[in-house]
Amino acid sequence: METLEFNEVVSNLCKIANVRASNKTIREMKHTYKNLYTLFNSDDLHEIKNEKLKEIISLVHKFSILYSRVKLEYTEKLSSPKEVVEYLRNRIGHNKYEEFMVIFLNADNRVIAIESISKGVVNKAVIYIRKVAELALKHNCVSVILSHNHQVSNKPSEQDIIATTALIKGLRTIEINTLDHLIITPNEFYSFKDNGLI
Repeated sequence: METLEFNEVVSNLCKIANVRASNKTIREMKHTYKNLYTLFNSDDLHEIKNEKLKEIISLVHKFSILYSRVKLEYTEKLSSPKEVVEYLRNRIGHNKYEEFMVIFLNADNRVIAIESISKGVVNKAVIYIRKVAELALKHNCVSVILSHNHQVSNKPSEQDIIATTALIKGLRTIEINTLDHLIITPNEFYSFKDNGLI
């Protein structure tokens, strides 16, 4: 079923890009990208020779991020931080570098804003307590959900735990509650709250 979906979607994309969708082309793309999720979230489209097709695939990914963000922002009330995982996976799940993001919520657990706080090389995202606090006050939020991505393991490092503890304490001094810290990978996520770390 998944192979049929992949073939059909790639064939339609090729039509839009005015590229001949040969069985060989589709087989090669399936071999390289494995599935539609990997294709649309890949940072590396060098295997695809046609520039218009690359552009269309990148556009689909951008629309996917936008859709999941709008869906999140229009959710009446977040009942669980896990509801933000879809957006975060689309946004940072496949990044080759670590990115630390914060979701700011009001008293009704509605999303006020989503901010990227820092970007780094692999395993080197810096958490700026002052910057997060300033943005929390700017957005007049009541609580936050912290998040960052790992390329492979969804388990927190010792540094992740220390930095999160410091950030929670810092935000508590200005009466901002931390609901969770989510570590996002391409296929999984880790919740600090669910694992008793918050």
